[in-house]
Amino acid sequence: MRLKTTLSIIYIIFALLISAAARAEAQNSTEELLKAEIELAREPHIYFMLNLKEKKLYFKARGIILKEIPVYDVNFWGDLSTIKTYTMNKKISLSAPVREKIDPQEVKKEEEVKKEGPKDEKEKFQLKALELDDMPSNFTFSLDDNVFISVKPGDKGVLPGLYAAAYALNWYVARPLYTVWNAIRHKPYAAIHLRLKKEDAQSLYWSFVEGGKIIIY
Repeated sequence: MRLKTTLSIIYIIFALLISAAARAEAQNSTEELLKAEIELAREPHIYFMLNLKEKKLYFKARGIILKEIPVYDVNFWGDLSTIKTYTMNKKISLSAPVREKIDPQEVKKEEEVKKEGPKDEKEKFQLKALELDDMPSNFTFSLDDNVFISVKPGDKGVLPGLYAAAYALNWYVARPLYTVWNAIRHKPYAAIHLRLKKEDAQSLYWSFVEGGKIIIY
């Protein structure tokens, strides 16, 4: 009887310690996230926030959500235990965007819009984000600290067999090799693969410019 009571007390103590540690970790993460966003919200530029757990990607400016898009699938390789702001250094895509043919009527409309001026940052973003037809939907962002975000289009559902096999080969074979190679060079390495709706992928490519900022958490 005494043994059972002692074990129960030990179990309760461990449960309380684990719960307290989890709350402390969650509080620290929240503080890191708020600190990182406050720095970005001070500037009048669009920035991005990627929530890996909830599979959400946010386009934001001045702390205001301009657009929220769902992420259908997330794969992650590496260690990003610290919440911080990353800078996008380069876009990698097989097909560069091509400028659309100029329509005099459309130019006139754009000039009228410029004269009137969008009412706020959200409206300005929505007006610009309409021209996405020639943006690629399959690309990779190279961030600082050797972090890479690759994006591919695809709605919910099972991936085609051939594509799934090629993707698995690339992810589970190439990623470990990259990790070993960067470890030899004493450099960190992390890779994130996102699957988005095609239009959302194009919007992300258009909006996320070199030098842009993103918080990953």
